Amino acid sequence: MGKIRLRSWFLRTLDSIDQINERLDIIESFVSDDMHHFINEIISKLHTLPEICHLLIRLQKESMTQSHWQRLYKGLTQAASLCQLVESLELPVFQNNEQFFGILNSETSMRFNQIANEIETTIDLKSHSIYVRDDYDPQLFQIRNNYSKLDSLLTDVAKKLMNAL
Repeated sequence: MGKIRLRSWFLRTLDSIDQINERLDIIESFVSDDMHHFINEIISKLHTLPEICHLLIRLQKESMTQSHWQRLYKGLTQAASLCQLVESLELPVFQNNEQFFGILNSETSMRFNQIANEIETTIDLKSHSIYVRDDYDPQLFQIRNNYSKLDSLLTDVAKKLMNAL
């Protein structure tokens, strides 16, 4: 998402000198020598993030595959880690620009972790297909067991009917 925003900044010209100066101040903060270590750490975290917006669109369209669920889970945990990192840095560029970086905080991190935890406790992420975990719902587990035995039950009934004829 940051890549998209940065691109839009470059492509969309501003007509307000205050907005231009605000953007220049943010960019100046990021390119200063004392920020290189922090920026490299943030960039390394950003490189590992999947495009969560595309995954959420797939989720809305109900077209998620197992690999999409895995990427969404991984992306949410990494986004939570990024939020914690940005908040822990306590750098003026983040604190003085709440409208851009205010969402990167411990509350957002906690929400990302909660959603990731729900995914992990509901879906078996190690399976090769989308599979609701057996321990998620006892009733679902029982129905699944009954369904798996249905084929042999129907075969037995068919054999009995054939023998009766």
